[in-house]
Amino acid sequence: MDRVIRWAAFLANVGLVIVTCFIVSKTYGLRDGMLASLLALPPLISLIALYIGPDIEERRLTRQVNKARLRAELEKLEKK
Repeated sequence: MDRVIRWAAFLANVGLVIVTCFIVSKTYGLRDGMLASLLALPPLISLIALYIGPDIEERRLTRQVNKARLRAELEKLEKK
C-alpha cells in the first residue's frame, strides 16, 4: 500500500508539472509566463522530497521501532 501511494504521488506531481508547462506555453508576455511557472514549484519540491526521502525499508523499520516503544510504555503503565 505504501508503494502505491508513493507512485500515485509521483504521477500526480508529474501531471501537475505537465499542466503547468501547458499553462506557461499559453500565456502572453514574459511576466505572465514567469508567474505561471511559479505553479511548478510545489510539485517540483514534492518530487525532490519523494526522491530524496527515506526508502520503504527505512519507513517500515521506523514504524516498527515506534510500535515497540509504545508497547514498552504500555507495559510500564499496566504494571503500575
